[in-house]
Amino acid sequence: MNKIRDRIINYFKTFDSHLAIKIVSLLGFILLLIALFTFVKIPPADNYEFSLYKTFPWYFWLLVILCVFIGQSILVFNSYLKVNIRSWVYGYLLLFLSNSILLVIPFSRYFTFGRGDVLTHIGYMLDIEKYFNIGSNHYPANHLLGSILNYYTDLGFTDIVMIIPPLFSLFFVLSWYILGKQIFKKNATNLLILSLSSILSFGMLHVLFTPFHQSTLLIPFVLYLFFRTNNTIGKYQYNYSIFSLLLITFCVFIVFYHPLTTLILIVIFLLLRFASAIQYKLLGNKELKIRMNNLVLIIFIVFSMWSSYLYIAVNKLKPIFASILGTDETHSQLEEYVSIINYSDANFYQLAEIFVFKYGVEAILGFFSIMCMIVILKAIKKRDKNIYYYHIFSIIGFALFSSFSFLILITNISFSFLRIYTYSELFSLILIPSTFYYFFIKQGKIFKKINTKQISCILLCIILILFSILSIYSLYLSPLTKTVNSQVTEAQFLGMETFYQNQNDSYNILELGISQYRYYEAIFGERYPEYNVKRPGANNLKPIEHFNYVNGTSFGTVYNDTYYFLLNDIGRNVYPEVHPEFREKWKFTPTDFDNLNYDCNIDKIYTNKELDIFIINE
Repeated sequence: MNKIRDRIINYFKTFDSHLAIKIVSLLGFILLLIALFTFVKIPPADNYEFSLYKTFPWYFWLLVILCVFIGQSILVFNSYLKVNIRSWVYGYLLLFLSNSILLVIPFSRYFTFGRGDVLTHIGYMLDIEKYFNIGSNHYPANHLLGSILNYYTDLGFTDIVMIIPPLFSLFFVLSWYILGKQIFKKNATNLLILSLSSILSFGMLHVLFTPFHQSTLLIPFVLYLFFRTNNTIGKYQYNYSIFSLLLITFCVFIVFYHPLTTLILIVIFLLLRFASAIQYKLLGNKELKIRMNNLVLIIFIVFSMWSSYLYIAVNKLKPIFASILGTDETHSQLEEYVSIINYSDANFYQLAEIFVFKYGVEAILGFFSIMCMIVILKAIKKRDKNIYYYHIFSIIGFALFSSFSFLILITNISFSFLRIYTYSELFSLILIPSTFYYFFIKQGKIFKKINTKQISCILLCIILILFSILSIYSLYLSPLTKTVNSQVTEAQFLGMETFYQNQNDSYNILELGISQYRYYEAIFGERYPEYNVKRPGANNLKPIEHFNYVNGTSFGTVYNDTYYFLLNDIGRNVYPEVHPEFREKWKFTPTDFDNLNYDCNIDKIYTNKELDIFIINE
């Protein structure tokens, strides 16, 4: 076996690596062209699709996965051999184009994309168009950007919310390249960073139009400006002035994007100072001169002055303190997950499948980040001179944000723990590749006769394969993640507009699969006076389970007043499409919907192919 291995190694040493990369790149671009040809052949959707992954043929996804993996392999190959050629550009371009195809799917197929917050954000942009001001909008930057695009291109807001996220996502991928050139001394480390950061591993963060998503995708570029500014101090005064101005501008810009991102950015800057101090304390080496006091002060002052940001921040943190003090009476996110698992009575295989597709990317990043933390901490203990400030910075950042996200998971704070864990993943994109490069340059043997360079390449390939698959299949919501597609059809949109123009304001509204207030805001604007529009929470907007037919009575007998009942394709088919294996737990069955047609207390007053509107007890 050793002789065979030595022959293979010698063969690759004498083989023209530049030619090999060109051949593999050519294969990748051929596969990409086939995937693109398949993509353009699929016509736009004419109805609601529960899953994008069923719409396109299986070989389309296989081709994209292969293209992504080939692109990653070219980057790793260049880093591994340290060849002094720019053939890595082929791999990077292949990744960029593969991502572009994946990101434009909603724009090429749908009327608009985003059923929840996105519809409200369309309403905010409508308000700017109507009133020429932002009103009480707490995070207007994204909406102003959309309004400017609407003004100069005449694109509708329903299209703009599908255009801006891909642009930010691709800018995010490009930002990692210029950031890596600033913080890493070796180009090989940067190539490893690109092989991991170029994957669309943040799911819906890349495809939904929300201020938090877009502001988070700007973080690598802001860090690039920060490092570029610090690296030009005392060297190039003109460049220093330009980049300082850009840095301040973008930092202030993020304040108007989202309060959570602003606070996290301040924390990241402070972590940089902390990491630099620790490196000097433990290793006696201070690579980076951090100058940030004025910058952090400017961000905090603007943050404090802007609207009611401080009140919002304090209000969001109250549940954490309430949980710690034991005064909280509501359930945490973890308790809700446990409750759902107990209710579903799912077996281990079903739970494992759901976990892999829903949180697989996060779990893989977390696991390998912890392993990398152990390696780097051992190296720090040995005073290894190959440990740099970015190793320490990424370790501290990952540990801090992971701990805080876990704290959110076990408390009842109003936003998902994944919002914070997303920033742990950002630090993972630095920690994992930089640790693997540490393995590349580390001398010695592990696992008997397998050296560190070989085992690190094998592990990195495994990570990249898993990432290529899971990131693509979790990019869009689908039954794979036990959710439904975020598509909004034109029929639903027009149907809701017709309903609001003709409804009786004195009748209450029930809904199933559709949000009455979200569509209202998207149609009329967020500030438009609400007439007979109910929001979830205090109001019970869903109909009784099985429409009360299991008790042998009429749906209408449950209510004393007259109601409208809004039903779309999601409400009608969510259980068969998303939860087919839990039939005994379905709250509504196809038979229940059939019985609506024979209920004497209910009349169907409107229908199109995506939306049915009933009136109860008129």
